[in-house]
Amino acid sequence: MPKGVEERLAGLERKVTSLKGEVTSLKEEVAGLREKVAGLEGVISEMGKRINDLRHTLTVYSTITWAILAAILARLLIS
Repeated sequence: MPKGVEERLAGLERKVTSLKGEVTSLKEEVAGLREKVAGLEGVISEMGKRINDLRHTLTVYSTITWAILAAILARLLIS
C-alpha cells in the first residue's frame, strides 16, 4: 500500500475509535436522562393525585361553607 493511503487509513481508524467513544458517552448520557424522566413522571403523577385530593377537599369545604351561610340566613329570616 502506498504510504499516503496507510496514513489516511490510520487517521480514519483513529477517527472511528474517537467516534465510538463519543457514541458510548452519549448512550450513557441518554440512559441518565431516561432515569431522570422516569423520576419526573413519578413526581408529576404524585402531584396530580395531590391536586385531585385538594380539589375534593375544596369542594367539601365549599359545600360546608354554603350550608353554614344558608343556616345563618335562615336563622336571620326566622328571627
